[in-house]
This record gives sequence, C-alpha cells and structure tokens, in this order.
Amino acid sequence: MLQYIDIQNLANRATWDEGRYYQKHRQESMSSLRQAVHLVGRPEQFLVVGVGNANDLDLPELVGMAPKVWLADIDRASVERALARQGLRKRSQEGAPEAVRQDFQERLRVWIGDAGGSAQEIDDFLRAVSPLSSRQRMERRPVLAEALQRLAQRVGDYQPGADEASVPEPGLPGTGFDFVVSQCVLSQILWPVAQAVWETAGIPWQEGQAKLAGGSQDPLYPELAWALRSLTLGHLAWVERRLRPGGILVLNTDVSWQGVPLYGTDVAAALTNMPPSQGRKWAALQPNGQKEWEWQLDEATRALVRSYRLKKASL
Repeated sequence: MLQYIDIQNLANRATWDEGRYYQKHRQESMSSLRQAVHLVGRPEQFLVVGVGNANDLDLPELVGMAPKVWLADIDRASVERALARQGLRKRSQEGAPEAVRQDFQERLRVWIGDAGGSAQEIDDFLRAVSPLSSRQRMERRPVLAEALQRLAQRVGDYQPGADEASVPEPGLPGTGFDFVVSQCVLSQILWPVAQAVWETAGIPWQEGQAKLAGGSQDPLYPELAWALRSLTLGHLAWVERRLRPGGILVLNTDVSWQGVPLYGTDVAAALTNMPPSQGRKWAALQPNGQKEWEWQLDEATRALVRSYRLKKASL
C-alpha cells in the first residue's frame, strides 16, 4: 500500500521535468502572492506550504519578500532539488546538497513535515480500504462508507484557534506568521482519498466527481462528501492556527480538471455551508478576494485554478 508521502513523492517525480507547462500558472500564482503581500505590508515572516518541485513558484523572489521565509513540504528530496535548481543552494559534484547560499542564509528556513495537516488520518484510511480489492465489489461499499465516516470524524476534530500544544509541529513556529500560502496542497490532500474510493468501488472518476458535485445521495457519496469537506476544513484549521490576528492566507488550488469539478476544493462553499455552531468557530477567517486562471497541466489536461485570499480577524 502506498502511503500519503509516497503518493506525493511520486507526483513530484512525475512533474519534475514538466516546468514548460507551469509558466502561466507560476506567473499567476506569484501575482496572487504579490497582491497579498501588498495588503499585509512588508511581512516579518511568512510560510509557504506545498513547495514541492517549486515549478509554480519563484523561490528567489519569495525569499526576498520578508526577513524570514519558511518553505514547507512533506517531500524533502523535491524541496532540495528545487532550491538547487533555482539557485538558492549549490550542489557538490557528488550531488549532495550544500548549505543555503550565504545571501539567503538569514532569510530562508526549510521545514519538512505534514504541511497539509492530515497525513496520518489519510494513511489510516488507505490502510483500512486497501484489503478490499480481494472482496466482491458489492461487499466493499459498506466498509468504504464506514472508513470514510471514521476519517471525517477524526479530521473534524481539528478546529481553528485550537491550543497549539495539542498539535505540535517540531521545528516550525506554531503561530505568528503575517502571511501563509497554501500552494496547490488542497487537491493533493483530497485526491488520494477520492481516488481510493473510485478504484475500490469501480466508479470512473469523472462520473464520481460529477455526482459528488450534484449532491448525489447514492450509497458512498454522502460519506465521501463529508470526508472531503472535513479534510478541507482540517487543512484550513492547520494554516489558520499559524496566522497572527490580521494575517493573510492565500490558498491556491486547482478546482477542476477537464471541466470536471474536484469536490472539496471550493473553499468559499466549505466555509459557508456548515451548521451555525461550526460557522461561529470559523468566523475569524473571512474571505478577502479571489481570482481564477486556466492551467494546462500537460498536453492533454486542462485545469482551472482558483486563488482564495482570506484574512484572519484581528483581536
């Protein structure tokens, strides 16, 4: 069984040499970050989550935006290669990474870990459903539904403003960032769960995503929708905790592929379509603008990217 980190590592390897497809996406992503930095004023420190290969980021420009910039991802090898490729690190002849360039040493920090906030829960879900391939297809759906319910309940325990001592991240400041960027992380969190369901239940992904978007009440769909919404809110809670009051979150995410919506990536809907009791907990994170652009992932795949800007309420 592939774990969440394996899936992300493979995705990064597959796109390492695909930079030619990222030019417009990179330009639009950086434009959204510049706009947010302008609103914040010059930030003292900010955090970029989901660096990966950095095909969609200009790392030297990012590091120049603040006195201290944290780059975070779950895949160390991809981050190291990205730093070397964009000139922030040099490599020895043997290929081993060397120290950050001296002119960036005071500014740049790298953190390797679960930058999405739910890797363990996703791994537990994948582990629970991986043996189902040996069962008859109709026997799989009740087990899938049960596993999805457990996942949603576990991730649903994460709330904005939670006590940081309960969710420690060794080596990463717990809070106080002026500016946090989630760079196309959300779809990477949601995809392994949805794909495991489609493969195990024998549902074509286009059909499944369309029925999710249509609010299907067929077996499995309500449970999967609940799990994906919970993962979205879990990620938002993870990044919200790291923002100072008045700080800005920029969340860039692909929201559709080939015109097929990716359920759970509509952050505005996730924040508004919830029970009043939960809505009060999320009142501190308010929409502050959004924009969209198209991204040609490869020769055959077109995506729509949406950039959400959210502001954390001041105390």
